[in-house]
Amino acid sequence: MLVSEILKKKSGSVFRMLPTASIETAVRNFRDKKIGAIMICEARGDIVGILTERDVLHGQAETGAEALECEVQELMSGVHTCKPEDDVNSVMRLMTYKHVRHVPVVVAGELQGMISIGDIVKHQLDQAQLELDTMRDIARVR
Repeated sequence: MLVSEILKKKSGSVFRMLPTASIETAVRNFRDKKIGAIMICEARGDIVGILTERDVLHGQAETGAEALECEVQELMSGVHTCKPEDDVNSVMRLMTYKHVRHVPVVVAGELQGMISIGDIVKHQLDQAQLELDTMRDIARVR
């Protein structure tokens, strides 16, 4: 299956923030929007990083509550991207070996969506259920 097929099943756009936004604002957005990662983009849309809940936790472990006063760019991580035509298995490998849970989908430098580890797991479960249903149908015919 291709990344584009997973994106078709997802709703909405990817939440973005400027690198100069505060960590406190980012944390509120994690909670309010029920998301685990925020794309960090310049005003004209260029991707400069990703901020995850894990990044914030590590920042707090290092500096305590003062981390909330930092700018997003101080705690954000580098970003690994994929393309819509990439195979889901290759994205799964990327997530595994790079220890990331969110991979933005990019076309010609423009953000098209985000694939999460949850999307990958859902895809795997859907595939397994489809195979099971097919096997049951074949067994009924015989």
